[in-house]
Amino acid sequence: MKRRGAAVAAAVAAGCLTATAVAPVHAADEPRRFMSGWLPYWSTETSSSSFLTNSDIFSDISPFWHDARWDGSKIYVHNHLSPTTAAAALAKLRGQGVKILPSITDGSGKGRMAATLASKPKRAEHINSIVQLVLTNGYDGIDLDYETFAFTDGSSSWAATRPNWVAFVSELADALHAEGKLLAVTVPPMYDADYDSSSGYWVYDYAAMGKSVDILRIMAYDYSVGSPGPIAPLGWVQKVASFAATQLPPGKVQLGIPVYGRNWYVGKTGKCPVGQTINNGNYSMTSGGALASLAKDGVAPDQVTRDAASGELSVSYSIVYRGLDAKGEKTDCTVSRRAFFADAQSVADRVRVARSTNLGGAALWTIGGESSAQWPAVRKAVGVQKATPGARKSGSVKIGAPKSITRGQKGSISAQVSMDGKPDGGGRATLQKNPVGKPGWRNVASRNVPKSGQVVFSHAPKKTSSFRIKVSSTGTRKAARSATVRTKVRAAVSVNSSIVAFTGQKVRLTGSVTPGKRKVLVKRQRLVKGKWVTFGKTRHKGPRQVPLQRHSDGEERQLHLPGGFGAVQGLRQGHQFDSQFPLALEPLSAGVCTQLAGNSNHLRCSNSGVVCAGCDCDGSPRSSSSVLA
Repeated sequence: MKRRGAAVAAAVAAGCLTATAVAPVHAADEPRRFMSGWLPYWSTETSSSSFLTNSDIFSDISPFWHDARWDGSKIYVHNHLSPTTAAAALAKLRGQGVKILPSITDGSGKGRMAATLASKPKRAEHINSIVQLVLTNGYDGIDLDYETFAFTDGSSSWAATRPNWVAFVSELADALHAEGKLLAVTVPPMYDADYDSSSGYWVYDYAAMGKSVDILRIMAYDYSVGSPGPIAPLGWVQKVASFAATQLPPGKVQLGIPVYGRNWYVGKTGKCPVGQTINNGNYSMTSGGALASLAKDGVAPDQVTRDAASGELSVSYSIVYRGLDAKGEKTDCTVSRRAFFADAQSVADRVRVARSTNLGGAALWTIGGESSAQWPAVRKAVGVQKATPGARKSGSVKIGAPKSITRGQKGSISAQVSMDGKPDGGGRATLQKNPVGKPGWRNVASRNVPKSGQVVFSHAPKKTSSFRIKVSSTGTRKAARSATVRTKVRAAVSVNSSIVAFTGQKVRLTGSVTPGKRKVLVKRQRLVKGKWVTFGKTRHKGPRQVPLQRHSDGEERQLHLPGGFGAVQGLRQGHQFDSQFPLALEPLSAGVCTQLAGNSNHLRCSNSGVVCAGCDCDGSPRSSSSVLA
């Protein structure tokens, strides 16, 4: 059974839409959003359905979709689901008022993650890949479930790994927070702060991580794995929860709760017959499937009792196998087994531990394999959020923005304000942005929210930025904020000259690129018979203005541009360049157009980026020799 983590911070659920603007309707008590948990990729449909049916008691959810792997030279993030399947699953999970924090596990192998985190450049590369995963998919954050430190590397490595792990978590949290995203970390239990053999898995250092993470999920289960025993005895769970609350703010802690069990082989007597499958292994079972699994061994439901010490269901039983031995003679054997597993009551009891310890929530490993009785029991343990007469209700803000835009052009960034799934107007909406490389959020513009709840802003960002929209409170609705979206800004390329020339005459062209970057690949192209043909290119390397090159008709020359020119993603950022520069002196003939291309994004006439002599920009002949700027 995969070891997994704990629950989520409490939040107030959405209220009822009020039809009158005179006096708000008093809200009914609502379920407390206290739950969290994991949706395994191997049961996506079942788990998602279970979550969606009960989403009103969840504050966040973690699809179990990613793992870190080793490619022979470095660690990369692998996706368990195809892009199409993941997008469809994500679309179903959204719109519930629940944060989506997919999990990444560590499948890189013994020592490899520890070595990666010990190297600052490799650590930074891994952090960047995680942030890009979150931004590309529009996640609300990420859940790290890196367990190799605890269960494979060995405790002798912990003293060296611990500071590197803490640095990694801190740096990743900073990078995610700069984008308005959350970091959850899932860890095994610690019991004290002595950092020795009695302290549990102290390599994870709760106190140090607590300064950076938004959520710390504690896997308060797998107390018994190799030999028969309870999965999460109640007294032990209480100890784990109580200690965690002393190491970081309790509201950041989520208590992991098992929704599964194990069935162990204890031993056998006699000689088992040949040709029969003997049940002599250990295996796990979901809480919802436990009774059916036991029934295959002939165990009746009334044989299962609650273990008083652990609070879990348990049963000891035997299976008798009769048949023939290898010699054809009659024989039999008796196999003894013992099982412990969770049920609705045991899950609810552990939710109550999280509540009584003032933790932020409880996380279920897993969602989708529970019994039908679990959710009513959990709802009772979670309780309700008492409504205050006349209190404002929670609303939602869904944001839309272009994935990319050209520098200097305006893009539309929209918001749909809703309450109880219906459009809701009133209050002010404020567009905020966080440019890449800049700390903090800044206000861009604000306007009133109309009755339709839809607000549209027009903005021309100068550099790639993250955007979000905040909506103020009204008499019936609480203030709300959208998720964060990212818009990439491409460089703008323009040709500034307007020339009249005759066939064979040399001309001088000037242009500009905004913003500027070093080491950019610059191309010159001609439109020949309807196709753009490159006849000159260079990669500019320095900031010095290079003298204009002149050449005769028919010769190819590289085009040297001044420092700061360019628009190639991923190149080293240089100073911004907005001034004019000479492009070339180029002999032009009928039917030939000259084009400037940055980042291989070929400009067309509609962008005022093509200069033609003796032809239209589509390549068709012209009667005059005017140049179109």
